[in-house]
Amino acid sequence: MPQRFCLLVSLLLLCFPARAQWALGAKNSLDKVYNARLYLQYTAPSDRQKNFLADVRFRPKGTYRIFLRKEVPLTTSQSTIFTIPVSLPPDDYEIDVDILDRDLDTHVSLGLEEPFAVHSSSEVQISDVFLSYQDSSRKAFAEPILSRAIAQGVENLFYYLEIAAPGYENLTVRAVLYKDQGHRESAYTQAYQSIYQSNQIIHPGEGSNRIFRDLLPVANLEEGEYLLDIRIYDDDEPLESEGIRFEIGGNIRKQIFSQLDESIRMMEYTVPVSILETLLRFPDEKVKAVEFMDVWKELYGENAEKMMEDYFRKVYQANERFKEDRDGWQTDRGKIFIQYGEPRVRPLTINGKEYERWTYGKWSLSFLFEKRNHRYVLVE
Repeated sequence: MPQRFCLLVSLLLLCFPARAQWALGAKNSLDKVYNARLYLQYTAPSDRQKNFLADVRFRPKGTYRIFLRKEVPLTTSQSTIFTIPVSLPPDDYEIDVDILDRDLDTHVSLGLEEPFAVHSSSEVQISDVFLSYQDSSRKAFAEPILSRAIAQGVENLFYYLEIAAPGYENLTVRAVLYKDQGHRESAYTQAYQSIYQSNQIIHPGEGSNRIFRDLLPVANLEEGEYLLDIRIYDDDEPLESEGIRFEIGGNIRKQIFSQLDESIRMMEYTVPVSILETLLRFPDEKVKAVEFMDVWKELYGENAEKMMEDYFRKVYQANERFKEDRDGWQTDRGKIFIQYGEPRVRPLTINGKEYERWTYGKWSLSFLFEKRNHRYVLVE
């Protein structure tokens, strides 16, 4: 990066510091004390020690009543995953997490896209499926993959399942990997194509829970959405089942650099416009690509590529979901989605007009959009 431009980027980024990135996940477990685990993944923009306070609230689906609330202090100087164990009765829960940065006095609000279903107890119990890059159960249960996006080129994943079946000597665990064929309205067998299957015999016996682990080869998988379906059988009788969906990426980076000028313009929610204008003035496309990547490295250091792909993945989702009379990333709903993530949406009708209320938590992250001639305009 030329010295003058590097200096410009550095000075401007002092005024627009890189933001910490958070992700939220939840899993059922078979712990004797806690039956669920909440995961908060923090991607650090620097190695400076940070102090946070997480305000976690569990509400039964469709209600405003808080069933469980926990305030948890979090301290770290690096990217990490925090685990918060909880005990909840069987139900579907909406989870809100507000994270206060105690050093900067700022906050972010997180929520799950879908309600979290806590399993009911039965003769045979299984946890949620844990996908992980880790080949040991201890690390896998502490560091599950929270994002649905798996980069193309990853050689292997591991999947884990906790199983409690004290009344059975032998059970069959059948894992089938399906590829989504893009026909969601079709029957199950038509919507998915089976591409991999594994059958193993386990011996639950008495005593502690059994942890089932297996390797999932993904190196040669095409781009697209996949479903890993795991079923437990006693001979041919199905007992329990769990599944997990994930996506194999690969086209994100190609798409970013194939239309580089447009990608630069799409960065306006991340860096000042003056930096984008400077990038756009580079006449040589190869030089422009290097400068473009250097801006992300200035922002996120060693996490630059992941953060870049995560950002543009949201941009492309916004284009698909919120297109109006302009590209989805430029619409009011698209702008909020890219900056704050998946909202909790509540349709409203007020005085005959249609609205959408987007909320992200109890602190001022609430937005009201009014529908006007096929457009949603931010009004509050």
